[in-house]
Amino acid sequence: MGLRNSKDNKISQEETNTQYSSPNSINVLIFKASSRGDISVENQKSNPSKFKKVISLIKQTNYNEALKYLENTEDLNSESADYHYWKGLAYLGLNDLQKAQECCEQAIKYDSTHKLALAEIGQKRDLSILGNIYILTKKYEEAHQIFMELLKLDQKSFEAHLGLGFVRTQINDFKTAQEHYESALNSGIEEKITSLNYGHMLFKQKNYEMALKFYTKSLAIDNEYLSAFQAIGNLYFKQQKYNELLELCEQYNNNQSWKIHILLLKCSAYFGLEQYDKAQQACEMILLEDQNNLEALYSIAKCLKAQGKNSQALNYIEKILKLSPKNKKFLNLKASLLILLQRYQQALQTCDDLFELDANDSYSFYIRGLAYMNMKAFGNAIDDFERALNFELHHTFNQKVYQSKIKCHLEFQQFQQIQDCYDFLLALTNNDQDKIKILIEKGYYYLLAKDIENAELNFNKALKYQINQMETQIKIANCFRDTKYFKQALMLYDKLIQANSKFPNAYIEKAVLMDLQQNNSQTIHLCNRAIDLYKSQAKPYMLRGKAKMQTQQYDEALNDFEQVIKLEPNNHQALFECGQAQYLQSNFDKASEMFEKALIIAPEIEQYHIKRAISLSLQDFDKEAIEYLKDAINQFPQFEDCQNLIESLEAKPKHVREYANVFVYLIVMFFEIAEQLSKQESLVPTIEINQIIQLMNIKMKENFPKISNLFEIVRYFILNKFDCEVKISNEQIVRIILSIYQTKYHPDNGTKVVMIMDMIELGKKIARLKDRQIKAGIKLENQRIQSEFLKFITKSSNSIFISSAAGFAIKDSIQVLLFLILNYKTINSDLINLKNSIYSYVKNGVLDNLKPK
Repeated sequence: MGLRNSKDNKISQEETNTQYSSPNSINVLIFKASSRGDISVENQKSNPSKFKKVISLIKQTNYNEALKYLENTEDLNSESADYHYWKGLAYLGLNDLQKAQECCEQAIKYDSTHKLALAEIGQKRDLSILGNIYILTKKYEEAHQIFMELLKLDQKSFEAHLGLGFVRTQINDFKTAQEHYESALNSGIEEKITSLNYGHMLFKQKNYEMALKFYTKSLAIDNEYLSAFQAIGNLYFKQQKYNELLELCEQYNNNQSWKIHILLLKCSAYFGLEQYDKAQQACEMILLEDQNNLEALYSIAKCLKAQGKNSQALNYIEKILKLSPKNKKFLNLKASLLILLQRYQQALQTCDDLFELDANDSYSFYIRGLAYMNMKAFGNAIDDFERALNFELHHTFNQKVYQSKIKCHLEFQQFQQIQDCYDFLLALTNNDQDKIKILIEKGYYYLLAKDIENAELNFNKALKYQINQMETQIKIANCFRDTKYFKQALMLYDKLIQANSKFPNAYIEKAVLMDLQQNNSQTIHLCNRAIDLYKSQAKPYMLRGKAKMQTQQYDEALNDFEQVIKLEPNNHQALFECGQAQYLQSNFDKASEMFEKALIIAPEIEQYHIKRAISLSLQDFDKEAIEYLKDAINQFPQFEDCQNLIESLEAKPKHVREYANVFVYLIVMFFEIAEQLSKQESLVPTIEINQIIQLMNIKMKENFPKISNLFEIVRYFILNKFDCEVKISNEQIVRIILSIYQTKYHPDNGTKVVMIMDMIELGKKIARLKDRQIKAGIKLENQRIQSEFLKFITKSSNSIFISSAAGFAIKDSIQVLLFLILNYKTINSDLINLKNSIYSYVKNGVLDNLKPK
């Protein structure tokens, strides 16, 4: 976590670059310079007594007053080196680098040996002080030249050796830098500053033990030296020694002048330990002292983001940016949060702000690439990821960029480019654990390319590293599972369990496989074993709960989800599933309450909003549901499904809404069953129709909980109410619907989401068409089918669909399904969009050829 304070900057915990240390603040630097004003006496043109008042004002930090006084005496002193020097120092106090630099250069122009001016151009603060203007503006070559000139004037110049040590460190010339730091130390001047910078050089070399030695020495020289204290804290954070960092903070806890800095370091330590509540509490204590402390607000935002509370985190970042609108770090976090919240256009706008600050910033290209990737503009994303790759940056950053680039190449099925990316990653790392990870992922993408031979070659290379062998094996098994090589995955899971029957992860990951194959009994059995071995892991409870939901064991599922919440209080998925379990038992008030709790943590998930609104609607709170959805859309304008639901809830007259809901749901559910069967295509010939009825009943109950036998109604009408001139068995119905689904909405041609959205649009269009026909005086309703529909509902008052529109929609949806079944060969060969085809059949009366008995 970054720990820059808005008032007194300090070493960033996120940065790994060496920082140049000077005194603790700009005021101290200027006080030292003004105290040494008599140095310029050796310059015959200088007369420090003339500037006594200016020096006094600068010491008091009255920089504007000092400038006014100097400007009033400009006519008398315009050719005085001292005049320009003190003017530059006043601008330095006001943080106006450009004018400070111009004044110092003027001082040198009038006296090339003006050592104070030379020193000021060649000095720099670390993150807590302003010093060397050239270094601060990263003009290292110019800074080096100035320091060399100063060294010619004085071979023992402390400022020259310290500045040259820093510059040589920046260009990784550590040997020369060390020589200059040694010379600076031998001068006997400001040993604490030199020791600190010496430590920074060692830190950059990753010689952490020696860096700590010099940091400690610096703090021992001056136990009030904040920069040294923070450097030690930075070192512990870098080494992930969070407990040592907390101990350091406790050691200096009584230093009230460091209170805010200590609390920020504590926040970093707690953040590293993933104790986000404690980290946030530390920052809130800072805000009691300084309500606009940027680093405290920023750290709270990061804590919220780490807990998945992205919307709340964004609120904090927005507040920070009002105080500091041109800060790259804050804008980067804002862009990342907007991406997580699926506000991609806003993320792109934030990236534009970042590029205004730095047109070539690698991290900004990476963030924009992520936004494009999520918008499915994969070509643009790849271009940005290419620009982001910078081998001078930290290796972990390049890894993240390559991982994202790989995902984009996958969308284009560019497997060779994917393998090239992994080869680059392998070349970048010397860490064995990283190599294992890369080899496993490389093997995974070979599996996606259906090249099992090369996949196994990479997996075997990963296994040659004798590090966490069981974890490596289970990750390889997961690769086979996730690419649908179920046989190989099952063999590896069983091998792991046989080798170590007390390894809970093997049972859990095998349970995921069983869940994918819809083997609920095995899923539950494996989760039971995992829970017996390790009761404090949430994942098996979650898996077992979902399996029990599939077998309609809602109370037991609810218990499992509640156990997940005990272990992981911020697990929004578990909260949502609790709501689902209540929903399926028609406890809509409790369901709505649980959905609301899930939304507090993850308000960016549209499905949660949809379910909560439907729960409200089912309690006859349509108006409240509509208002709630409008609020959600105000916060998340991209929520198209929420807008569709509003239109459905607001649809007038009511029978149009009922018609659309029933029609869409029945059509979608048939395809939903087909989709599930497509995962086990080889089993289709042996499908038991009772299994299909059971599955359909579960699905029907989820959205129409008060018509639990709705599938029976549908099946009855299909088989008994229409004379189709051919006998259609249950198995034939399933196979044909499966065939249509695979042809029209197989992943190669579309997605389930596309199919659902198509059917929603279709249902609305047909409902409006029927409404117009009714208003035109065309009698369409079939009373016999309506009465048959009502007979199936033992208590009509229990139904949420009691008007004739529901029965009418059932009739029409069955007509559509029958037409698809009878004409599926023609339909599958027709390239016209399925929703448009169906609407055309309805509008032109083609379906009327299917006559009731």
